[in-house]
Amino acid sequence: MFKHLRNTLYIRIQAERIAILHVESGRELVDIPALAIETKGKQSDIVAVGQAAVALAGTANISVCNGFRHPRTLLADFIHAERALRYLVKQALPKFGFVSSPVIIMHPQALLEGGLTPAPRVKIVVASNL
Repeated sequence: MFKHLRNTLYIRIQAERIAILHVESGRELVDIPALAIETKGKQSDIVAVGQAAVALAGTANISVCNGFRHPRTLLADFIHAERALRYLVKQALPKFGFVSSPVIIMHPQALLEGGLTPAPRVKIVVASNL
């Protein structure tokens, strides 16, 4: 009856790809976890996320970063990773009036050969509390 009010998100994380499945509707969002950050003096603002961010690479005063790109661990930069996740989760949620807090299931899919150390494990849990 209230299935449309529930929001369960299944998030698969790789360094070059984030896939978010809204379980109740079956809709899936797939994008790159990249941020385009514009720097003006001492202030910096996020101007684009995902494919749009990659398209801005090379533009003056804009740097493109990926918080998940690191050679040895899942998270390279927690703040950038969390901001990209926050934006992509908002895009994946339904757009109608009342939206309940989502239940998020995060599935890291890369750089797991030795398992997750406590630091990335805690950061993934914190990032899922959007």
